[in-house]
Amino acid sequence: MNQAQSAWPARPDHHHPDLARAGRARLRAALATAALFGLAACGGGSGTGGLADGPSISPLAAAQVSEGVVTGFGSVIVDGVAIDDSSAAVKVETWDGQAVNAVLQLGQRVKIEHQGEHSAKRITIDAAIIGQVQDVAADRSSITVAGQPVNLNATAGALPITRYAGGYTDALDLAVSDWVEIHGLPVFDATSSSYRVQATRVQQLASEAIVRVRGMITDLDQSAQTFRFNGLTVRYDGAATAGTIRPAGAQPSEGAQALVHGVIPPT
Repeated sequence: MNQAQSAWPARPDHHHPDLARAGRARLRAALATAALFGLAACGGGSGTGGLADGPSISPLAAAQVSEGVVTGFGSVIVDGVAIDDSSAAVKVETWDGQAVNAVLQLGQRVKIEHQGEHSAKRITIDAAIIGQVQDVAADRSSITVAGQPVNLNATAGALPITRYAGGYTDALDLAVSDWVEIHGLPVFDATSSSYRVQATRVQQLASEAIVRVRGMITDLDQSAQTFRFNGLTVRYDGAATAGTIRPAGAQPSEGAQALVHGVIPPT
């Protein structure tokens, strides 16, 4: 578990925007009535690259924030490190920006606000993707959800194991058109020069939900007011966002990290 700055690792060639500066202004666009996303071509296959985070922790002073993956309980264990959560509020943020009470589960990625070293004041569950499965690789090594490539792993080793929940027992249960919540770590795929999610938890959802995608902005078109997250094109014009960009007045920039909620119109 590492102190939280940006969840996205540097590209291997180091030719990337300053995420420490640009990535902190998170763009959230949320809407229930107009189309927010335009869906583009889907991707698939397995990827290569390094994980954004390893199982390590630095000494944390009060009020610092860290992030990682829930790997156990007995307090809560994040990336192998025990965190006292006896007085912590556990929250998840909804599409409209509200923080509601939640219960921690194995494999979830979380952000922890510390009140002392290894002691949590607040834990926020931070899914990478909520959306519909568009493609499942024949060997079950990857899926595509809301235009985002997701790697799956069933073998203990260098990569984190993918846990399944919500009716899934393993990757064989996955099917196109399922609604899922994905937790995981960003991985750079040198072949496609893009980021994938290395899944730590895949949970089937009982019903359709507001789509959520966290990613790195590419192909920003300020005239059309669109950008892309891998296979997903996002509209952020006034009609699409209805004034719900947060923080108020924020504007997307190429290479910045963004969190977007919305709906994908039918094709």
